[in-house]
Amino acid sequence: MVTSCQYGIDRLGDEWVTPNKVDYLARSISQQLPDSKQLTVTHFVTYLNMQYWLRAGNIFRGPVWELVECDENTDEFVNYTQAENPQRQPIIIGTLKGNIDGVSFSQRMLAFPECPDGGDTCVGWDARAYAVKKVVLGLTHSVIEAHKQQVSLTP
Repeated sequence: MVTSCQYGIDRLGDEWVTPNKVDYLARSISQQLPDSKQLTVTHFVTYLNMQYWLRAGNIFRGPVWELVECDENTDEFVNYTQAENPQRQPIIIGTLKGNIDGVSFSQRMLAFPECPDGGDTCVGWDARAYAVKKVVLGLTHSVIEAHKQQVSLTP
């Protein structure tokens, strides 16, 4: 339903990433944090939010709709804030939560679908897949770097 905060949201499953994103995360952690013993992942999800774009041209646009528009405060996994996406373009949102050896992590990242390697034209699927790849790589990197910093601060 067009008024739902779930309207225009697609969860992008593991078929978008090879290898599986959790396997990639685990392998990256074992390579870059060789002393780590246990990884627990509670959320590692990617969504395509085309909500605003799909509402174009219908009655649910304009000043009235902006009063009730869904944003990151409505659902951190699928929505964005005006500051994150001021042009309201379709966007990939990734969220990664869990812990490494009992040290919790929570990371969120956004990427706009764009052609791989700076190309000018490509099909939508390629642009989305490239954005998902950027999100998975970015979230993995962020979790590992944040863990390194947390561990280095621990006496």
